[in-house]
Amino acid sequence: MGVKTGLSLLFTLLHQSWHNAALTGSIKLYNEVLTTAADVVRNLPSLALANESQITPLGAQGLREVSKFLRQAALPSSGADTTGQLLASELF
Repeated sequence: MGVKTGLSLLFTLLHQSWHNAALTGSIKLYNEVLTTAADVVRNLPSLALANESQITPLGAQGLREVSKFLRQAALPSSGADTTGQLLASELF
Protein backbone atom coordinates (compact mmCIF):
# COMPACT_ATOMS: atom_id res chain seq x y z
CA MET A 1 0.00 0.00 0.00
CA GLY A 2 2.80 2.40 0.93
CA VAL A 3 4.72 1.78 -2.29
CA LYS A 4 1.67 2.37 -4.46
CA THR A 5 0.78 5.54 -2.53
CA GLY A 6 4.37 6.75 -2.74
CA LEU A 7 4.53 6.20 -6.49
CA SER A 8 1.20 7.94 -6.96
CA LEU A 9 2.42 10.92 -4.93
CA LEU A 10 5.70 11.09 -6.86
CA PHE A 11 3.96 10.95 -10.23
CA THR A 12 1.49 13.65 -9.17
CA LEU A 13 4.31 15.92 -7.98
CA LEU A 14 6.21 15.40 -11.23
CA HIS A 15 3.10 16.26 -13.28
CA GLN A 16 2.64 19.42 -11.21
CA SER A 17 6.29 20.28 -11.73
CA TRP A 18 5.84 20.00 -15.53
CA HIS A 19 2.89 22.34 -15.51
CA ASN A 20 4.42 24.83 -13.07
CA ALA A 21 7.66 24.96 -15.05
CA ALA A 22 5.69 25.65 -18.23
CA LEU A 23 3.87 28.53 -16.55
CA THR A 24 6.66 30.06 -14.48
CA GLY A 25 9.90 28.84 -16.02
CA SER A 26 10.87 27.54 -12.58
CA ILE A 27 13.46 24.88 -11.82
CA LYS A 28 12.54 21.62 -13.46
CA LEU A 29 12.28 19.18 -10.59
CA TYR A 30 11.14 16.36 -12.85
CA ASN A 31 14.34 16.52 -14.92
CA GLU A 32 16.41 16.26 -11.75
CA VAL A 33 14.41 13.23 -10.56
CA LEU A 34 14.62 11.51 -13.96
CA THR A 35 18.35 12.28 -14.24
CA THR A 36 18.97 10.74 -10.82
CA ALA A 37 16.90 7.67 -11.76
CA ALA A 38 18.81 7.29 -15.04
CA ASP A 39 22.13 7.52 -13.17
CA VAL A 40 21.02 4.83 -10.73
CA VAL A 41 19.89 2.50 -13.53
CA ARG A 42 23.14 3.07 -15.47
CA ASN A 43 25.16 2.06 -12.40
CA LEU A 44 23.27 -1.18 -11.76
CA PRO A 45 25.17 -4.37 -12.55
CA SER A 46 24.41 -5.82 -15.97
CA LEU A 47 21.13 -7.76 -16.05
CA ALA A 48 20.34 -6.78 -12.43
CA LEU A 49 16.66 -6.38 -13.30
CA ALA A 50 16.45 -9.38 -15.64
CA ASN A 51 15.48 -12.14 -13.18
CA GLU A 52 11.70 -11.76 -13.07
CA SER A 53 11.33 -14.78 -10.78
CA GLN A 54 12.89 -12.78 -7.93
CA ILE A 55 10.54 -9.79 -8.29
CA THR A 56 7.69 -9.83 -5.79
CA PRO A 57 4.12 -9.14 -6.96
CA LEU A 58 4.35 -5.71 -5.33
CA GLY A 59 7.63 -5.04 -7.16
CA ALA A 60 6.08 -6.13 -10.46
CA GLN A 61 3.11 -3.82 -9.88
CA GLY A 62 5.48 -0.95 -9.09
CA LEU A 63 7.46 -1.59 -12.28
CA ARG A 64 4.23 -1.60 -14.32
CA GLU A 65 3.20 1.76 -12.82
CA VAL A 66 6.64 3.25 -13.42
CA SER A 67 6.60 1.96 -17.02
CA LYS A 68 3.17 3.48 -17.61
CA PHE A 69 4.32 6.83 -16.21
CA LEU A 70 7.52 6.85 -18.29
CA ARG A 71 5.61 5.95 -21.45
CA GLN A 72 3.25 8.89 -20.85
CA ALA A 73 6.09 11.25 -19.87
CA ALA A 74 7.90 10.55 -23.15
CA LEU A 75 4.96 11.81 -25.22
CA PRO A 76 4.98 15.38 -26.58
CA SER A 77 1.56 15.91 -24.99
CA SER A 78 2.87 15.04 -21.50
CA GLY A 79 3.82 18.59 -20.55
CA ALA A 80 7.45 17.63 -19.98
CA ASP A 81 10.11 19.55 -21.86
CA THR A 82 12.28 17.86 -24.49
CA THR A 83 14.94 16.93 -21.95
CA GLY A 84 12.34 15.33 -19.67
CA GLN A 85 10.84 13.42 -22.59
CA LEU A 86 14.27 12.11 -23.60
CA LEU A 87 15.09 11.08 -20.03
CA ALA A 88 11.75 9.28 -19.72
CA SER A 89 12.40 7.48 -23.01
CA GLU A 90 15.86 6.45 -21.86
CA LEU A 91 14.52 5.06 -18.60
CA PHE A 92 11.64 3.27 -20.28
